[in-house]
Amino acid sequence: MPMMPPAPPAFSMMNWCFIALRIAEEQRTIHAVSRDEAHADAVRKREIGRRLEMLRGVDLFTVLSEEEMNEIAERLQYAPFARGDVITKQGNIAHWLYIIMFGEAEVRYEPQHASPQLISTLRAGQFFGEMALLTGDARSATVVAKTDVECYRLDGKSFQGLLLTRPEIAEGMSRVISSRRPDLDKVREAFATQPGPAVSEQADLLSRIRRFFGLRR
Repeated sequence: MPMMPPAPPAFSMMNWCFIALRIAEEQRTIHAVSRDEAHADAVRKREIGRRLEMLRGVDLFTVLSEEEMNEIAERLQYAPFARGDVITKQGNIAHWLYIIMFGEAEVRYEPQHASPQLISTLRAGQFFGEMALLTGDARSATVVAKTDVECYRLDGKSFQGLLLTRPEIAEGMSRVISSRRPDLDKVREAFATQPGPAVSEQADLLSRIRRFFGLRR
């Protein structure tokens, strides 16, 4: 049986051209992916920078180091709400702290046998939900979006590692939280059927934070 003649030079040239085109296409893909990754990294760094700038203006976090604040910034989750949305509901169990980035929200206390009482209006840079985050307590008030609102939220697990590493953070945070509660406490006492126990607010709060996170004194 006669042997097949070798392929003509044109056939080999076509193959080499095809291979060269494939290599060029792969290189373009690699460069495009690299550019996309670099762009995504730059966007993320800008976003973390914005979060850090916001966190530095929140008095609850002034006790944190720059490294600890950066860790918190990495763990924040974006949470948008439309006007009229209930962001948190009084009595619910939810271990989230919210920081308002844009818009306004109303804090309302809801007595059992009376209409809701407006406690305060929160704006950009302010936060709420800290008691639920740090003590595990049920929500002490309802927060409703007065306008469209954009928030960041943070869960308790993000704080647990910091508090276990540096338990003294709890004391500084308890001072900040205690200074924020008089308005709500006054309204709650006005509708209470029995007076609450005479306990030092900060000492009681610090004890509850330590107990919730299993911190030693």
